[in-house]
Amino acid sequence: MYKISIVHKITLILFFISGMSFTSLFAEELPVIHKASLHSPMRVSSHFLCPDCTVSLSKSLLTLPEEKIMAITIDDGPDPRDREFSEVLKKHDALATFFYIGEHIPAYPDVAKEMQAEGHEVATHGNRHNYFLSLSSDQQERNIHKGRDVLAKLGIQSVWFRPPYGAFNANTVKIAKDLGQKTVLWSIDSRDWAKRNTSAIAQTVISQFHPGAVILIHSHQQASLEALPLILTAGQQQGYRFVTLSSWEKVLLTASCRVNQNLCPTVVASAAPLHSTSSQPVVADVAPIEPPPESKSDEETPVSENNSEMIVLQIEN
Repeated sequence: MYKISIVHKITLILFFISGMSFTSLFAEELPVIHKASLHSPMRVSSHFLCPDCTVSLSKSLLTLPEEKIMAITIDDGPDPRDREFSEVLKKHDALATFFYIGEHIPAYPDVAKEMQAEGHEVATHGNRHNYFLSLSSDQQERNIHKGRDVLAKLGIQSVWFRPPYGAFNANTVKIAKDLGQKTVLWSIDSRDWAKRNTSAIAQTVISQFHPGAVILIHSHQQASLEALPLILTAGQQQGYRFVTLSSWEKVLLTASCRVNQNLCPTVVASAAPLHSTSSQPVVADVAPIEPPPESKSDEETPVSENNSEMIVLQIEN
């Protein structure tokens, strides 16, 4: 069960009624550097796809046929429907990344292990589907830590973190990075959380195709499952390949090295991380930290940390 305060429940209702973004609703309440609009399309809000990346996803970057890729990402599982998603993906020779909520995993541990065995990537969506801008630093750390570790107990090493609702700030990104997790959001929102029509979901995604896209869908939506073959077929007809986020990352690094002569690996391509505080390629091997102490209170606390030097990955027009 998702945990969210009364204030944010009211805000969610206002958002769906008015179409306003969380960015505008919380601009005065939570002055942070990055507040992604709730499931905003990348063309509206292009600054939050990968908030600590060192490479820019521009139209001039992914120009070779082999670089025409997109990443399907499937949130909010594990869910028994994930097996059906995997079957559809297999028929199209495609892979995806599943973002799982930690507290849901004990109910379906086999689903998580099966997705990894099928070649998909499994990553963390946090332990609970909390609105992270309402959490203290300790609460954010505990949420990400638990979400990562429940996967680790199944033999699944998560390297990606997606904050629920796309809500994060500089502090969230730093905490995730310290835990060995790379924060990533999306560039194409299927809006399946608002639409229940298969063709509408498919068209929303297909109309926004672009090289390097990260597509967001949800595993608990039957209409999304039905829309997936339409999305995959349309993409493949346009020459796209559908890959995991780690493969997506390697393609971006390779393209950046070729086009911009930067982020070029000194040893092997996979050794240069996309996320780095330096412009030079380094080997990042982040050791897990000890679990943070349990908070004395589960009360949600606003966060206002700031970092004006954050480098972002964005789509350039």
